[in-house]
Amino acid sequence: MTDLYADVDALNELSRQLQTIKTSLEGAEERFSSPDGRFGSSGIEEALEDFIDGWEDGRSQILKGIDGLIGRIQAAVDAYQKTEAEISRAVQQPSRTWQRTTQRPVKLGMSVETRRMVHR
Repeated sequence: MTDLYADVDALNELSRQLQTIKTSLEGAEERFSSPDGRFGSSGIEEALEDFIDGWEDGRSQILKGIDGLIGRIQAAVDAYQKTEAEISRAVQQPSRTWQRTTQRPVKLGMSVETRRMVHR
């Protein structure tokens, strides 16, 4: 059987870093504004306006993608932590099935009647 290992601390760090990137991108909206005649050439200003419009659309898509990633990472962290807690509880408390089977002897062989039924 293959072991499964998830570095929950690394996933949490990835989520934190993505949140930092998201915050930076959200602040980038304020850094890009209309040129308002500062470049003197209408061609340059139109090209810059097109870039800004495209940047806003692309930035919006990137932010949505980052939000989705953060959500999926957090869901994975939650699932791993829940599974670890369940495994830990299971190891610490023997199951009732195990307790019952250890309280009485278990027959390993089949009875004569069972053998007859199997061979029919």
